[in-house]
Amino acid sequence: MITIKDELLRHSDQTVALVGWSRGAHLLPVRYRQAAANTETVGVWLAGYVQQMNLSIVGIEIWGIGHSLGAHVIGIAGRNSRAFARITGLDPAGPCFEKRKDTKELRKTDAPFVDVIHTDGYFPWIDPRDWISPVNHYGTLIPLGTIDFYPNYGYKQPGAIGLHIAGSHTRAIDLFIWSIANPGKFRTYELLDGVPEFEK
Repeated sequence: MITIKDELLRHSDQTVALVGWSRGAHLLPVRYRQAAANTETVGVWLAGYVQQMNLSIVGIEIWGIGHSLGAHVIGIAGRNSRAFARITGLDPAGPCFEKRKDTKELRKTDAPFVDVIHTDGYFPWIDPRDWISPVNHYGTLIPLGTIDFYPNYGYKQPGAIGLHIAGSHTRAIDLFIWSIANPGKFRTYELLDGVPEFEK
């Protein structure tokens, strides 16, 4: 997120605040479920913080950006504060959020504009021998935003395998940084006509 902050400041005059919740998020992989559950606590706290900012600074436009579990934190904050003008979800976490009705995942109604980049969604046809972790995805293919981008159809990013265990998952950050440095060049040519099929 620091790299995103640096790129934003390089291209525009704005104030950037980072939320450090590493003690609640860095429980991976052993206590991932707890880290996923912590998104609600942090999101509710952040909602109170941005509400105060909204009341204190006239005309402020707040843009929340979050990666993985952080995307859901920003969504919860937006839902509870109604203070964000825009939310960007960078490959929102899939495990513990997909296929459940009671989750607090990022939603397109959390801000007037929610854009999402999906880079490591579940894809059932990936050969298990290609998996480099106990799960074959960290993100989701489920549309969560006003607009959802699916580079390389949202999974198995070229050149990302072998970088590290979550190479495709972190590719969303790289693409977002590239889009800041190259405005108007992150183009899409195909649209999904619905929600991808998932195993029940």
